[in-house]
Amino acid sequence: MTTEIVAPSIFYAGTAVRGSERIRCDWIAPHIPATKWKGGDLDCDVAIFQKVPPAPKDDRAQILDMADPIWRTEPETLMRAMLGRVDAVTVPTEALRAEFVTYYDTPAYVVRDGHDFSAYPRGTGGTRFVWFGYADNFPELCREVPEHDLAVVSDRPTGHGIFYKWADNAFDIICKSQIAILPFHLWKSNNKAVSAWAMGLAVARDQGDLLRLEDPSERAADINFASLLIAEYSAEKAGREMRAVIEKVAT
Repeated sequence: MTTEIVAPSIFYAGTAVRGSERIRCDWIAPHIPATKWKGGDLDCDVAIFQKVPPAPKDDRAQILDMADPIWRTEPETLMRAMLGRVDAVTVPTEALRAEFVTYYDTPAYVVRDGHDFSAYPRGTGGTRFVWFGYADNFPELCREVPEHDLAVVSDRPTGHGIFYKWADNAFDIICKSQIAILPFHLWKSNNKAVSAWAMGLAVARDQGDLLRLEDPSERAADINFASLLIAEYSAEKAGREMRAVIEKVAT
């Protein structure tokens, strides 16, 4: 059985590879196994559409992989049209799955984010704090720390912190800090926190964490605890979960 993943960077010509594409396509594909669609006709038994509209339904099994709750922002008519083309949807957390099934009856499964931990560097010597992500999502919590001691790795400046344009070397910048400021969001997976922990950073979710993590022993405890957690988010485990979904819809 052959599987292809249709990802945004190819479907939308010229789009940069985003974090969700790495953890839900590039890194898990070898463990499904699947290949990344390169354009042209789909020639596979199973197609996974990762944050892109599904193709018209035919004899092929099709899965819509949603990293975010797009059913909250897209018109219901569009959602129903897309869901009518697929056999199942996949999301990264149980909270998202539970939310989705209150609105739609398409079979929904959790496939965790899959990280290739060998891709994350470790380093020292940068600012104490770091935040990374799209500038539109810059959290107010970052303004609680001195501007000169915060690295901001983003698509554009946020008005606070030392700005670094996101590029292929982004992890090399992020890993030099000690604490990643990443507030919890119910409708987001913890993929950025997993990335930070994998690079040896502690993670501050709120102001209490910022105060607690001033203590080096607390930072070490946070990182040590995370070493047990992040193993659950390996690309191998995510690949196995996606393969299990494929077996449900394609057999």
